[in-house]
Amino acid sequence: MRLLLRVLMLLLLLFLLNLLQLLCLLLARLRVLLIMLLLLVTMRSTNLLVSPQVIPNHAFHGLFRLHTLILDNLAALKSVEALAFHDLNSLHTIQMHGCRQLTYLDPFAFFDDFKADS
Repeated sequence: MRLLLRVLMLLLLLFLLNLLQLLCLLLARLRVLLIMLLLLVTMRSTNLLVSPQVIPNHAFHGLFRLHTLILDNLAALKSVEALAFHDLNSLHTIQMHGCRQLTYLDPFAFFDDFKADS
């Protein structure tokens, strides 16, 4: 009887651990979906869903956990303003292929403010 009880307890413990792992995976997916929604809202508010001529300052404000930013094939893009990529402290990669009209990237585009020590 004790052995059966221990086996049942072990099975219950394994079930709970698997359930916890499943919940962690679901929360991670939910987090990714929320980040994508935030990015979509940010892009819509800064009008980046259509090919912009200018990426304005603070265009990605609040996306401080973004690791990769892909801005490919923005055919009309001509310039990137100062502080445009403000708040992207976790950014590792930015990709801007096919932006043929891009002629100006402000030296302060990746800064959070205009101080030289940023």
